[in-house]
Amino acid sequence: MRRAMQSLVMMGVLVARVAWAQCPGNVIEMADDAVNGADLAQVLSLWGPCAGCGVDLTGDGQVNGADVAIVLSNWGPCPAGLDSVEPASGSYRGGTTVYLYGERLLLTTAVAFGGVQAASFEVLTQSTIRAVTPAAPFGPTTITVTTAAGEARLKGAFEFEPPSVDAVSPSTVSVLGGAAITVFGRHLDEANGIRVGGVPCAGFVRVSPSEVRAIVPAGSPSTVDVQVEHPVASLVLGQSLTYGSGSVPAWAELVEAEPNPQVVTSAALRSAITATGLAWRVRDAGTQVEMLLVPPGTFVMGCSSGDGNCQSNESPAHQVTITSPFYLARRELTQDQWVAVMGYNPSDFGGWLYPGSGNRPVEKVSWDMAQQFMSATGMRLPTEAEWELACRAGTSTPTYLAGVQIGQLAWMGTNNGSPGAATWGTKQVGQLLPNALGLHDMLGNVWEWCQDRGGAYAAAPQTNPVGPATGGTRVLRGGNWFNIAPVVRCSVRFDTVPGDVDIIGAGVRPARTP
Repeated sequence: MRRAMQSLVMMGVLVARVAWAQCPGNVIEMADDAVNGADLAQVLSLWGPCAGCGVDLTGDGQVNGADVAIVLSNWGPCPAGLDSVEPASGSYRGGTTVYLYGERLLLTTAVAFGGVQAASFEVLTQSTIRAVTPAAPFGPTTITVTTAAGEARLKGAFEFEPPSVDAVSPSTVSVLGGAAITVFGRHLDEANGIRVGGVPCAGFVRVSPSEVRAIVPAGSPSTVDVQVEHPVASLVLGQSLTYGSGSVPAWAELVEAEPNPQVVTSAALRSAITATGLAWRVRDAGTQVEMLLVPPGTFVMGCSSGDGNCQSNESPAHQVTITSPFYLARRELTQDQWVAVMGYNPSDFGGWLYPGSGNRPVEKVSWDMAQQFMSATGMRLPTEAEWELACRAGTSTPTYLAGVQIGQLAWMGTNNGSPGAATWGTKQVGQLLPNALGLHDMLGNVWEWCQDRGGAYAAAPQTNPVGPATGGTRVLRGGNWFNIAPVVRCSVRFDTVPGDVDIIGAGVRPARTP
């Protein structure tokens, strides 16, 4: 029996042998992780010769006083040991649950990360502790476990991660703004905004610690930085978001993104259109009116240099700058397009007597009637300055096609047929030569209402002028099918009361803001 008991004890001692190096004298692994009376009793019970015996702490083949001395000199709790931590990183804000693995952890009284006490901890087994990290400065830190026997450390074992950003989606947005973007990253709990190209976004939302969203502002074609605003760190995704060209307004359907060189014949105008980032050719979704983009620009408004037909209200010629692009109907609004919205046709040249009348411009339209159409469709009339910028299309001559006979670009008194004939009066839109922007019938066919009140020009340069603030008339531009050539010019102006429905050939060409 004595020999059997010795064998069992020997097996237990061999299992415990790994621990002796860190806790000499702990010949029996007890639940209290300490060198105590149980270990001393075990040594005494095997007193005498004991070659290879586990309680032979000196290794001299004898269990004797020297072994007892080792037990007594190490009397008390055994020091803990730390081997690893999982996970090895977490947020600087704390709150990460980690597991510490080691040995002799039962008597743990404290757990700290870089000297900061854990938010909480729980000893699960003698080899495992579960802890929750505190808030701490960024970077790697040492984990310290304190027991009755002292401290065990893992140097640089856990990293407190700063907030960071990884990606933005989508990476291309419209120059018009309004798109929702999502920025992905880590530890974004305290993020409080997003900037795109330095401009604050609207509608910021924290979706999760790894995801924030906002609505981008309008921009110009370029690739810009995205910055997540954060109180403790600079979070920038450099050159990560592109304002793409060919953007289509929400009210429009794309027809052609880039300007067609065969239509927009000026390279400078094509470049200016592309620079806006907006699609060149679109269709208004509600009315199906085709519209072309007019880019911003600076021009001389009023009587063209050397034009001997100018009237007094066309002077003084003055510099005007339009700073924002706008869309303008490619052709004058037709009778069919008007009727589809308004339900009636005011035109003199409508009905079965006039072939193709549905595609002729609507006329006998007052300014007030035009406003009703615009209100129903979300469109607007162009300002007088916008109209002339679009009409001239980069030119400074009396008509927009210098050297071309007026009858090739405008329906007017000399090419409209004979009175009483089916060809008399207005003509179907878009048949004659367009200007360099691709706009047809800017001169002739029908007068076109503008938003402005009538009034004299000022000589000083102006930016985005909108006409006089007061006055009882509204402006028409471009001349009509009945006028003689001196009236059919880019700078000609005419104004009348907004309720006037008796003007021969007064129509509309809608505009829209992108």
